[in-house]
Amino acid sequence: MADQDGGGYLSNDQMDTQDKNKLAPLTILPVTIKQIHSGEPNVEKTGITIDDNHSKWYTVVALVLTKEVTQLHCKFTLDDTTGQIEGSVYLDKFKDVPAYQNLLDSITEQTYVRVVGGVRLFGEKPSISITRILPVTDFNEITFHLTEAAYLHTQYARSKGQSTDAPAKQYIQPNNYNNYNAQDGSDEGLQEQLYQMIVEQPSSIAALSARLRRSEKEIAVVLEQLNSNGRIYLRDRGIYTAE
Repeated sequence: MADQDGGGYLSNDQMDTQDKNKLAPLTILPVTIKQIHSGEPNVEKTGITIDDNHSKWYTVVALVLTKEVTQLHCKFTLDDTTGQIEGSVYLDKFKDVPAYQNLLDSITEQTYVRVVGGVRLFGEKPSISITRILPVTDFNEITFHLTEAAYLHTQYARSKGQSTDAPAKQYIQPNNYNNYNAQDGSDEGLQEQLYQMIVEQPSSIAALSARLRRSEKEIAVVLEQLNSNGRIYLRDRGIYTAE
C-alpha cells in the first residue's frame, strides 16, 4: 500500500486540490462495521463498495471478542458497537516475520485493535482479510475513528447531493444505544445508562463518551461511582466490565 498522509486517510491537501463537487477516492477508507455490512457488492461480487468509493482497503477500530488460531490463520470476531464481523490473518504470509507473529500473540480477547484489509464476500456475508493489525493503546483513537468515518461518509454523501443528517447520526450513534440519549440526564440516570451499556459490552471511557456524546471527564466521574459501589470493575487496558 502506498504511503499516505495520516496513515492513508484524508489529508488537508487532498481536500484542497480535489474537485469541490466530488471527493477523490481514498487508498484506505475508515469505516464502521455497519458500513461494511451495508456496502454494495462490487461488479465481481467478491468485495464491496462504500459511498461509491472503490477502495480496496478499509480500516476499522474494534474490540476483539474472540480469537482463534489454527495452522492456516488467526481469526478474530470484531465488534465496534455498530456491528460484528470476522477478520482473518493468513499466517503463511507472515511465517518468516517473527515480529509479526509476536504481535499476533500479544493481541488478546477484550482488547481494542485497528485492522486494515480488504473486504471479501462469501455468499452475502462480508469478512475482512487482514493485512495489518495493531493494538490500540490510546483510547482516543476509538473516538477519533468513529468521528472520521462519520465525517467522510457525510462528505461523500454531500458530494453526491444526498441528505447527510440521518447517516451522520447513524454512524456516530451505535445501533444498540440509540435510545440512551433520550433518557434521564441526571447522575443516577447516567449511571444506569452506563451500567447497562457495560453489561452488554465491556467498554473504555473514550468509547462510552463517543456513544453518549458526553465528555470523558463526566463519564469518568460516573464510572468511578459505579466502580466504588462494586457494580463495575476496571480491567486491563482501561476496559470496564460488569463481571
